[in-house]
Amino acid sequence: MKAQTANGFPSVQLVVVKNGRMIKNSAYGYISTVDDFGEPLMQKNKKPITKETLFDLASNTKMYTVNFALQKLISEEKISIYDKVQDFFPDFKDKKKALFKGKSDITVEDLLKHQAGFPAGAQYYVNKKITQKKKTDKRQNKEIVLELICNTPLIYSPRTEVLYSDIDYMLLGLIIEKVTGLPLDKYTEENLYKPLNLSSICYEPLKKGFTKEDITATEIRAVKRTKDEKFKDIKYMPVHGTVHDPEAYNAMDQVSGHAGLFANAESIAVLAQVMLNGGGYGNIKLFDSSVLNLFTSQGNFFSQAGLGWRRQGLNNSYAWAFSQLASADTIGHTGWTGTLTLIDPKEDLIIIIFTSAKNTPALFGRNLRGKYEGDFYLAKNYGAVTTLIYSAFKNYDNAMLDQMLIELAVGRNELINMIPEIYDNEGSRKDLTAIMESIKEQSKQSAILRKFLKSEKAAAILAEIQSRNSKKSLAKKQAEGQSK
Repeated sequence: MKAQTANGFPSVQLVVVKNGRMIKNSAYGYISTVDDFGEPLMQKNKKPITKETLFDLASNTKMYTVNFALQKLISEEKISIYDKVQDFFPDFKDKKKALFKGKSDITVEDLLKHQAGFPAGAQYYVNKKITQKKKTDKRQNKEIVLELICNTPLIYSPRTEVLYSDIDYMLLGLIIEKVTGLPLDKYTEENLYKPLNLSSICYEPLKKGFTKEDITATEIRAVKRTKDEKFKDIKYMPVHGTVHDPEAYNAMDQVSGHAGLFANAESIAVLAQVMLNGGGYGNIKLFDSSVLNLFTSQGNFFSQAGLGWRRQGLNNSYAWAFSQLASADTIGHTGWTGTLTLIDPKEDLIIIIFTSAKNTPALFGRNLRGKYEGDFYLAKNYGAVTTLIYSAFKNYDNAMLDQMLIELAVGRNELINMIPEIYDNEGSRKDLTAIMESIKEQSKQSAILRKFLKSEKAAAILAEIQSRNSKKSLAKKQAEGQSK
């Protein structure tokens, strides 16, 4: 991770808990790679992150707010997964001319399983009822969003397909607020986080006593997202201290069931330990083990899905993130901003990886839409990192670990050369440089790595790295010359 952040990756927090003991809690990198105007920061002006620094969890919000809240409320018999959405919101019903019907039968379980019939998203944040809300309209945005959700047509009949949808969790968050009579952030803070003495986890951190220096930045050149946002008379600014997800930010006032939670890795590791403990932590009991089992067992014909929780499954369906070495009952989730949570009950293992991968330049090209340089680093491709961690616990010998490192370098170089339209980018190239630097460092204790560094393959890789760096340096000088 040190080599990754030394070669341009913004930041990483890594927590590993084994057999109930935290054996790794480290922070690497910087709060932001750019200043408040989106201009690159000089190295001396970058502020290092700490183990307490908060990250935007993106879709990991779903697990550690909505799922935790529902697991508690169901344990208290205040709600059931079989309750119908219409029981909470009577206006949630089909339109007469709806192509797909069945809203009246959609349950909490259907939303958790992403089988309710909703599209992946609906961009409520650009709806005129939100963007052009009149001053005389005293409704909160969430009330308007609920109306919009109720009017959103289904795109398939409930329980006939599975489609991951943010709308499902936006609606679940609203149901929790209806049941508890509290805003989602207030309920989770008072009933989940405070009892566990977790102070580095919240929605809207800038309103909770945190500053931008306590929070990693995400996207560098975000388009102005609301008419009230102060962008200092420029069109773009980095997203820093507020939720990146535009639906959560603009339509849900930063507090939503699908996105908006900020935390450090250590706080989420405590919540993950609650899952391994059967619903409690110390003297605090949040939910029953029977409810936990209900949520984490196979949720439908896709073995990688529980009730919201991602599962490894018997066919290693989530191995790209959890590793091929994770057990079938491993659960967790990922977040778009660059976050991974992994909970393996068989191995009694927790791995939390938080990154700010999106705090890097966006990439352009037909095959790169929505991709950033940070997406191509090893740190963001979780499976390689989790595999290395599993390998260490499974007592793989050093020779095997060294060989894995070599394969990572060779594989990355092959991707750059064989699929240049995708992988020949600044992120991939910097990642390869970081991997080779790690190999050089580890070679001090490894004959295998020393032998590799003397090989033709290594020589070719190092030559290509040097050539690319020379071309980049020349292009930079030419650009500076033209600007004078």
